[in-house]
Amino acid sequence: MKKGMTDEGFNSLSDDASFYSANVNGYLRKRDIIIYDADQNLKFINFVRTNKKIIRVDLRKTVSPYGLYLFDPRKNPREIGIFESIEKTKKYFED
Repeated sequence: MKKGMTDEGFNSLSDDASFYSANVNGYLRKRDIIIYDADQNLKFINFVRTNKKIIRVDLRKTVSPYGLYLFDPRKNPREIGIFESIEKTKKYFED
């Protein structure tokens, strides 16, 4: 990711990513929502819905390698980017 960026630009992006990630993780933890960190070598994640339907996500085709999948067993998983607002996270779990 750093390729083609200045050190200052990369550091700024890294700081922003840490900030947004911490906000979303804080929101999830306060609501006792389990957080799983996927191994970097993982190629697929299977999400099992309450109706026993399995939704397989190919992690090689994700929008961002630093993104996050939100999952409520009553809904389909949703990928959000690391810079997406916490409002989108709230909306997913509150709908």
